Amino acid sequence: MSEKILVGVSGGVDSALSALRLRDLGYDVTAAHLLLKDGEDPTDRLRLERLAQHVPMHRLDCRKQFGDRVVQPFLDAYRKGLTPNPCVICNASLKFRVLLELADRLGIEKVATGHYARVLKRGNRWAIARTPSPKDQTYMLCRLPYEWLPRLCFPLSAERDKTGVKNELASRLGGRLAQGDSQGICFLEGGSLERFLEDHIASEERHIGRMVDHDGKDLGPHRGLIFYTEGQRRGLGLSRGPWFVERRDFTNDRLLLSHGTEATVGTISFENAVWQQEVRAGQECLVQYCYRARPVPGRLTDCHDGCGAVKLRKPAGSVSIGQALALYDGTEYILLGGGFIKYME
Repeated sequence: MSEKILVGVSGGVDSALSALRLRDLGYDVTAAHLLLKDGEDPTDRLRLERLAQHVPMHRLDCRKQFGDRVVQPFLDAYRKGLTPNPCVICNASLKFRVLLELADRLGIEKVATGHYARVLKRGNRWAIARTPSPKDQTYMLCRLPYEWLPRLCFPLSAERDKTGVKNELASRLGGRLAQGDSQGICFLEGGSLERFLEDHIASEERHIGRMVDHDGKDLGPHRGLIFYTEGQRRGLGLSRGPWFVERRDFTNDRLLLSHGTEATVGTISFENAVWQQEVRAGQECLVQYCYRARPVPGRLTDCHDGCGAVKLRKPAGSVSIGQALALYDGTEYILLGGGFIKYME
């Protein structure tokens, strides 16, 4: 009897190909689509319909859970002056949790998704690891609990770029259904983050105030601190640059700007960590402080009760409070776990 596997399919190219590849490998594949928001993309919907002709598919309405567990915490974080990553939150609090619960009800052990990541066994422990692909998404999985890892499968772990994935899916489902790519934050629905925040956060919660330089000179008004992040250069509307955001002062609603070279941080403190592997203070590691950043060398200087700090070997810029912080083994790119940035200096 073929091994059963549940594949989470978003309607995108990657998850569709993952389901088809697993079927070709002889697995008894069942697909599951989680409806997270109103107004599905027409191409995604058609891709799901075509995929359902090849594998049985469950459709779960998760719109309320998505709003409660992902969108609302995202907005609450911005109100507090944080810069959250909703995909990291969603993977741990909703997507994988719901898929594993469905798999349990169906009597299925393994769960697969279209993430660009590796899952492997090192000795007697399972681990998630980075891939060579520039599309690597291991960072997004940094808060999954260890007990889920033995049940996970990522069929695209060996892919180095998207071209081969699209070409293969085109040969299976047709060229039109191989088009498209991830659009970042899914609930923005093609709009800008700024517009979304304007629509959902009242003006009195935006911390509107003044921009100032290091000497306290007033540089003019700003639209609200929630619309800016540390290290930001664009959209400041000032002449005689270059200017960048050094710090947001939520006590006085001031945006502190610096002129010239961007400020850097050498130590990052974090909280609410989820560890997939054993860690210890003094351990050398690789540090990824946002999705677009490459992991950089550092050392875990403190680690206790889900909190800790890492010292970077070289100072880095554009580090934001509230972002997810992922740590990796310094030699094999094994994901150690991740928390949320609390402070940096």
